[in-house]
Amino acid sequence: MTLNVGIIGCGNIASLYSNDFSRWPVTHLAAYTDHPMTKVVAVCDTDPSRARSCAERWDIPKWYASYVEMLQQEKCDIISICTSYESHAEIIREIARYRVRAILCEKPFTHNLDDAREVTDLCKKKGISLAVNFQRRHDRLHEYVKENLSSLVGDVKKVTFLYSGGIINNGSHAFDLLRFYFGEISSLSSIVEDGTSDGSFAMDPNLTVHLRFTSGLSVVLTSCTIPNHSTFEMSILGTKARLDLLNKPFFGYDYRYFPYVSSETLPSVTCSSSVLKHTLPNDFSRDLLVRAIDNLIQSIENNDPHFELVSSAENGISALELVSAAIFSARTHQEITFPFTQSLTLPRLQGVFTTWKRN
Repeated sequence: MTLNVGIIGCGNIASLYSNDFSRWPVTHLAAYTDHPMTKVVAVCDTDPSRARSCAERWDIPKWYASYVEMLQQEKCDIISICTSYESHAEIIREIARYRVRAILCEKPFTHNLDDAREVTDLCKKKGISLAVNFQRRHDRLHEYVKENLSSLVGDVKKVTFLYSGGIINNGSHAFDLLRFYFGEISSLSSIVEDGTSDGSFAMDPNLTVHLRFTSGLSVVLTSCTIPNHSTFEMSILGTKARLDLLNKPFFGYDYRYFPYVSSETLPSVTCSSSVLKHTLPNDFSRDLLVRAIDNLIQSIENNDPHFELVSSAENGISALELVSAAIFSARTHQEITFPFTQSLTLPRLQGVFTTWKRN
């Protein structure tokens, strides 16, 4: 079986990142090209020259300047939405008018919670599998660490998370990864860091967020903006050891593992040991996007309305709820308890990669 794919938006995550990095698939087009069961039949972009260049780059037979025209002309089983998040809900509503079987939507899911919930319900009614691309849920590294967390660190007592690139752009990834590891969040409070907001919150702000999980776990998510430096690092402190997971651009990774040992100066007290790097396997393949596509195909083949996608629309809604609550908390200086019911319109964002390239 070969599934036909259409791509809406021909920018960075759809195609252009592969011009800068090609060791493993980091774009939708690279992943669909690598997958044995998918064929991209058309791409579209509101910039005709970019759509044409993308089609030529990936040897795709058709390109369009209108996604409506593409949907009318092409029989697509899967659609990837790689546009800015302000357009996602409108595009999903249009896709739902056609016999598309699955959608892979980039994050943030939509630009407010009301739209996210509406299009999720719409896709359920239409029998369309809808995934939001939080790729780390498909990362073999994180699957391994989550499964073996107790044996690695013991009981988790504290987590700190450093990120760069804005609370919407990269903070949403952090929120989703924290939920993946530690479950649901009961409350949060946040403050603005680094002078990134003038009070209007017109752009994606850098926030430090204190999170309280339903389990009682306390987590601090802290922005760390250093020019031309990528930061996405989680430290998990347990009763046996500390584990630092270090993300690099394009989902490269490293880690530091510090088992506790008796202090040389006070043997009755433990402290972190020297770095031991090789406690975890070092061969986690970087096929995150290909695995996301695999999961979508499984949902199509399964044909079960109760099939649970790994990175589902519901997870996309939860991440959007946390981002919205964090921004609202920073604006109002209030602690937020969940569920958070206000449907804020998110501010504009600029991908951190664009800033690096410009600099």
